[in-house]
Amino acid sequence: MRAFQHFSIVLLDNVGRACADEVFAAPGYVQAADTAAVLYEACSDVIGGYELWCGRERLLRTMLPPVATGDEFQRLTEEHQEQVVALE
Repeated sequence: MRAFQHFSIVLLDNVGRACADEVFAAPGYVQAADTAAVLYEACSDVIGGYELWCGRERLLRTMLPPVATGDEFQRLTEEHQEQVVALE
């Protein structure tokens, strides 16, 4: 059984201030980054960017328009899709 890590996504307003955050579990950085990117795409009409954290370490920050496409959601596993929907 694979151990999951806890990650945090911090949603940023249009000037880069934190406006919401959520903790979620993922098996690793790649899956966490995918989850964060898809969540950002789904919420990008009301937020300006996001940060992905693991503990006290910021893994990434973006204020760029989302690069994920609607097709990206389809390639996620069913379990991963459910997690993204729950976070949204």
